Amino acid sequence: MNRKHQEGFTLVEMMLVVAISTFVVFAIFSVLRAGDEQAQVAQEKMTIQESVREGLYRMMQELRMSAPDQITIPADHSYIQFKIPDPVNRVTDQYVIDWAKAKTVRYYRGGTDGNQLLRTAWDYDDPARPT
Repeated sequence: MNRKHQEGFTLVEMMLVVAISTFVVFAIFSVLRAGDEQAQVAQEKMTIQESVREGLYRMMQELRMSAPDQITIPADHSYIQFKIPDPVNRVTDQYVIDWAKAKTVRYYRGGTDGNQLLRTAWDYDDPARPT
């Protein structure tokens, strides 16, 4: 055969092109996958931060409704407990808050890993209230 008139690629050249193409595609896929994983982690962090922000905002709003003498923090700092006025009977006719009928709110750390902010609330006449 006359090699001058033959056109095309040899088997070795084709295998080399396939190997290089496979390597390039694998590298691109790996970079895209790592980017997607980082985006998911960032989204989860934003969701957690928003949840914490909402919880702290609610606690702040409830603390503003309370009074300094109605806030309790034990010596071991395991929780913060305070009273907020009953939304129905906030004040008496003399514009005095009836703290005896106030709702009690307790915030504490808990959950499976102990790093969640938990909230418990009960009315003054709730038989299931914590002691």
